[in-house]
Amino acid sequence: MDSRRLKVICPTEHEAHLLRRHLGRARLSISCCGPGPAAIERWLGTQRCAGCTVILAGVAGGLDPSLRAGSAATADRVIDLAGGCWRPDRTARPGHVGLTILSVQQVLLRVEEKAALFQRTGAHLADLESAAFARSAERAALSWSVVRGISDEATLELPGEIGAWVAPDGSVRAARAALWAVRAPSQLLGRYRLLRRLSIGADEAMCGVARRIREVHT
Repeated sequence: MDSRRLKVICPTEHEAHLLRRHLGRARLSISCCGPGPAAIERWLGTQRCAGCTVILAGVAGGLDPSLRAGSAATADRVIDLAGGCWRPDRTARPGHVGLTILSVQQVLLRVEEKAALFQRTGAHLADLESAAFARSAERAALSWSVVRGISDEATLELPGEIGAWVAPDGSVRAARAALWAVRAPSQLLGRYRLLRRLSIGADEAMCGVARRIREVHT
């Protein structure tokens, strides 16, 4: 595919930075829109994407306990809890079964809620933006795809403060994450290890995302 007809959107600047680094010399249009469905819809509403394939790329939380942090895949189906379902054109064929991404309204923190949603929906990953992206892209008659990597496994608990570590424009609030880590001195080592684990998981996940984009779209 002509890279000039390919646009990649990442919810956070950190994801965009990692993707650019792992893609190396590949000349792709990579933008950051900010996290959440409203940011995705705003971005698509302001871009000239006619004739382009638009890819939503970034990290997601694992729901399927068999999937490890750092793995990445192209979605075959996007669903939400309201019953919506979208398929990229290239996978919309009879009998095709593949990876499913569930869009939720907030970051899933607890292992129990991840397990419950896996049992309820069968989705492999969870994110905030894919359903809004698919819905908006189809409304605009765009060719679209979602490529996500797992930054946190289904068995990993996340802190309630994690949502505040990213600003509305997608920039990382590193100081807030650091403050969370040092706020409880008795838990400092455990919190540092969690931050380190999430950082490594995101880097490996975006490396996998870059590889999938090369394999499927270029």
